[in-house]
Amino acid sequence: RRSYDVEPEGWEKVKPGIPFGKLPMLEHNGTVLTQTRTINQYLAMQLGFAGKGNLEQALVNEANETVQELKEGSANIYIAIYIEKNKQRQEFLEKQYYGADLPRLMQALETMLEKNEANGPFVVGKKITIADMNMVNCFDVAIDYTPKVKEEMQKCPRVWKHYNYILSIPVIKKYW
Repeated sequence: RRSYDVEPEGWEKVKPGIPFGKLPMLEHNGTVLTQTRTINQYLAMQLGFAGKGNLEQALVNEANETVQELKEGSANIYIAIYIEKNKQRQEFLEKQYYGADLPRLMQALETMLEKNEANGPFVVGKKITIADMNMVNCFDVAIDYTPKVKEEMQKCPRVWKHYNYILSIPVIKKYW
């Protein structure tokens, strides 16, 4: 198992030995995995957070893909504002994201939580999965960079309740 904690100036020495020349990377029993979502999914399966059975795992993946769309929309707006500094692109992306994509995706997550309500406060099944953690992580970051996300979350009572519930779980609260 290799662990890398490299200062920027030392990165050029380490980089050639890293698949695709970038992190994250996880090596387990001689096999190297790269890409954040791949590593997250693998660890979720190994640790029992991927859903119970094929159907739950598919529902977890569905939730994760919905969250990924939310992340991409927020990221595109952030890039337009702070990196590209392109006001016209920013306005176009904000209109699309806040006017159509964000409400649609939040409603999809609200519906997922509603469908699973009888099983508990989780997106899928009767225990926390990577989908719950991805949602909370996404919202936490999005709230910081695109504050309108919080307003939209609060319009979806199950999404808002889920966010606050997951953050209140003692072991998560301790490290969040």
